[in-house]
Amino acid sequence: AGLGLPSIVAARHGVPRIIVTDTDEEPDVMKSLEESMRHNLNEEQFANQVLVEALDWRHPRDDLMQQFGTLDLIIASDVIWNATRPSWPGLFSILDRLRHNCYKSEDTAEHRDPLLLMGYTLR
Repeated sequence: AGLGLPSIVAARHGVPRIIVTDTDEEPDVMKSLEESMRHNLNEEQFANQVLVEALDWRHPRDDLMQQFGTLDLIIASDVIWNATRPSWPGLFSILDRLRHNCYKSEDTAEHRDPLLLMGYTLR
């Protein structure tokens, strides 16, 4: 499994702020995600660029949603498949909320939508 692979690639290519999320529904997922990030990045990259957080699509924490702030790019890798179908409305709601964050922020002159890259495998 490529836990955190898109985020690792982004960090290694100098993206200054990366918020890495996954669900904490499965045992040890968040621990494995953080370990993967630490193993593949140097200490400075991990400390200065990366935030690892659990994100529940159905009940996202308001403080976490505010922490996202303005985003240029959202990468959703392998997040949808038949087993996750019941939570898809929550995913779409979060994506819409993140898009609206870009319009509330003063730190972007254009107030433009973030680019969404979604990778999936048909299963």
